[in-house]
Amino acid sequence: MEILHSNAFLFVSTFLYLNVFNKYAFLKMKKLSSPFFVKYRFYLISTLILAVWLIFFDRSNLIKQFEMIVELNHLESEKEFFEDELKNIKQEEKEVLGSYASLEKYAREKYLMKKDGETVFVLVDENDKPLNEKE
Repeated sequence: MEILHSNAFLFVSTFLYLNVFNKYAFLKMKKLSSPFFVKYRFYLISTLILAVWLIFFDRSNLIKQFEMIVELNHLESEKEFFEDELKNIKQEEKEVLGSYASLEKYAREKYLMKKDGETVFVLVDENDKPLNEKE
């Protein structure tokens, strides 16, 4: 329905411009205008009106299209980031669930879990990452 409305608006505005407003302007410009413009003025004016309509007034105009492309690029970069994070988490899960000792170590380091009557000390480096025993 909106497309029919916009086409009707284009037709009416073009008709009014060419038949009412342009009669007097054409008489004044007849000496100054080139034969190409005189011969193809309907097509040139219609193309100009259509271009202005598509750039500024249409529901999916070029400005909105540009904004949506920028947002799409941003979302794709976020998607790549989260896919990498998901791979890291799955790798960590495989390491943790590999044995009971690694599961216990993970629980103690990440969630500071402890047994009754026990104190847990976690040594961290300058990046707040726990130090491994092997280092």
